[in-house]
Amino acid sequence: MKAIKTALSACALFSAAFAGYAGQKASDFKVKLVGVSIERADADDFSAKSLPPDKRIVVTPGNLAVFRLEYDFPEGVKSRLFLGPNFDESKLGGDPFGTSASGLLSGKGSVDKVIILGAGGSEPYEQELLLKSVRISGEIESKKGAPRNGSFFICDAPVNVLFANKGDADGSKAKVLDPRPSPAPDTSLGVVASDKPGKPRSSTPVGFTDDLDAAFAKAKVEGKFVYACFSGSDWCGWCMKLEREVFSKPEFISGVKDDYVLVFIDLPEDKSLLSEHAKSANPALVEKYNVHGFPTVLIMDADGTVLDKTGYRRGGPEEYLKNLAEIKKSSARLIALKRDIAGKAKGDPARLAKIDAAFADAGEETLKKNSALIQELLDNDPDGKYAAKYPFVKYRMPLDKKLSAVFADLNSRFRKRMREVAGKDKRPSREQMEQVRSEIDVYVVESLRKLLTETTKEQAAAPEYAKKEYEDFTKKIKSLIKNLESRDK
Repeated sequence: MKAIKTALSACALFSAAFAGYAGQKASDFKVKLVGVSIERADADDFSAKSLPPDKRIVVTPGNLAVFRLEYDFPEGVKSRLFLGPNFDESKLGGDPFGTSASGLLSGKGSVDKVIILGAGGSEPYEQELLLKSVRISGEIESKKGAPRNGSFFICDAPVNVLFANKGDADGSKAKVLDPRPSPAPDTSLGVVASDKPGKPRSSTPVGFTDDLDAAFAKAKVEGKFVYACFSGSDWCGWCMKLEREVFSKPEFISGVKDDYVLVFIDLPEDKSLLSEHAKSANPALVEKYNVHGFPTVLIMDADGTVLDKTGYRRGGPEEYLKNLAEIKKSSARLIALKRDIAGKAKGDPARLAKIDAAFADAGEETLKKNSALIQELLDNDPDGKYAAKYPFVKYRMPLDKKLSAVFADLNSRFRKRMREVAGKDKRPSREQMEQVRSEIDVYVVESLRKLLTETTKEQAAAPEYAKKEYEDFTKKIKSLIKNLESRDK
């Protein structure tokens, strides 16, 4: 979605004394809101500060608003920033918003955080929402011997942002919600209390457990699969969308209860959202299962074997459940196959026949996920019959691997060149980013043309049944080149 921009007001800092906590005052933590855009966080999406106040951003259900915050913290102190809507959400009859927190910040800099408007399922929200301002608060890093992190209110930042109801794309039906009052000081700590003091919090959604071992045990007894979601619940925008659009919907829980045991493995910035068990177990599980991005969802059997992998998908619970039904089908097929080929040596004709039968009608996604088994067929294929049945694995996947290698090299070059241009530990300017992008675009086109030439030569010598794989791939490369060249023009 193309970003829409608006004028913003700087924050007025709350001046409550921070006496008794590291000698700091809330006013020592300078934060201001300098930009907002939809879905994107490119530098030019935050620059239109001169637009009149009546130019507003409209956020439709399922989308997010990206807010850029500039901060200046006292020397030697680290703090997180929390961003959320500034009105009484209890009036909504439910909370359609996902808020976000930063990691620990220090010194001066800027950070981009999001507020997400949930998709709302198939029904409109009961009340249209006009967000007159956002609320920014902070939390100081715990010090040894301190009773708890120091939470403090920083400011309300007036922003002309409209979160629209379903069917209200221009916001013409919006109603204004009253802002919630600023929190009163907590004199026992000398800081301003958090908005909801004393309320027990957990990031684990209803219907989930945070104990993977317990989930495996339950799955074994009940004959179910394990659905394990690795998340960053208070900082990852797509994780928030997945929870808001899918996990929070009763139809999702009822739709999976007969087939899956649900596990939520969270890596939040705010560790108070976790049980003591999760605090110690979750980092090790991320490493064990080699999780690099969030959200990552692993579908496993009761013995812990990973059968499939998914993540966020658009379409709400209905589309998500359809995908899980397909995953269940393919996972059951894989379990049956592994049972049938157990004890049979690789290359055994009986083993090969079972593998072939299991994947004869499989689609590209299934073939990709089970390419190691298909490769076993191709490695034992003297007359080429398996190559003819599985040209996607034989020909297209190696081509896609070459393309991925090209872009991995280009990404490395881009980051290296950006450091050279901007200088170590400095944020590149818009002009520097454009300079490097233009340089890299030239190299990208050269690399893609070289790959296209190589692929065309291979295609000429390929068997007839592989032609479509090469044609689809060369069409993709030509489209990439065309788009890059038109962008530079």
